[in-house]
Amino acid sequence: MPSNKELVAIKKKLKQIWKSVLGVDEISNSTNFFDAGGTYRLLAELQVRVKEEFGFQPSLVELMTYSNINSFSDFMNGRTM
Repeated sequence: MPSNKELVAIKKKLKQIWKSVLGVDEISNSTNFFDAGGTYRLLAELQVRVKEEFGFQPSLVELMTYSNINSFSDFMNGRTM
């Protein structure tokens, strides 16, 4: 189980990726990817970026299911950490 410090670092990196993919300056950890302007094409880009950064490729269904930073980081921690 990752330490609290590691969890904060994961969320921070995810936030950087989300902002970059969405082309926004700021996003809340609880904002839904699609509500923030995400599209299915951008979701595929997010999938690639997560794989590059964390070494595993979530499915598009997983990214749609865990569609904000908080829920996705919780999913990641349960699955890969």
